[in-house]
This record gives sequence, structure tokens and C-alpha cells, in this order.
Amino acid sequence: MKINPKECAKQGVDKKHLTKIGKRLAKCLEEIDDLGLTVFGGSWSLSIRGDRELILATFNECGTSGGCGAAAPDNEGLMRGEGWNEG
Repeated sequence: MKINPKECAKQGVDKKHLTKIGKRLAKCLEEIDDLGLTVFGGSWSLSIRGDRELILATFNECGTSGGCGAAAPDNEGLMRGEGWNEG
């Protein structure tokens, strides 16, 4: 996990708190990977999937967004995800 401090400051998020959350999430993701499963994010949903995209569990209450995960720096050097428009 890489914390982007400028982006955290811009959003008003404490990077130390985000790091704690990220460590817990990383541990969960590692456990999921150890089981040979995959986490799939869609538009405001998340699922844990097995072979042939078999959906083992869904989470509809989480703040996830679908997309390819593309990112690039904006004109201020802050990392932005796809769908963001500088205009």
C-alpha cells in the first residue's frame, strides 16, 4: 500500500488513520488471496469470487466503484482516478 500524503491532505483525511485501515484491508486481501479467491469491485458493490467468476459473497454497503483503475496526476500533481475531468 502506498499512501499519497498530498491527496490525503486535499481530502482532509488523516494519513495515519488511513494507514491503519489500509493495513487491516491488506491483511484481509492476503487471506482472500491465500484461499485462491479474488476481490472484484463494481459500481457500489464488492464481491469475493472463486473459479470461473463464481460469486461467493457480495457486499452492497461498501463504497466501491467500478472501472479499470486507471490513474494519472492532475495539473497540481495530485493522483486522480478515471472519470475525473480537469475542466
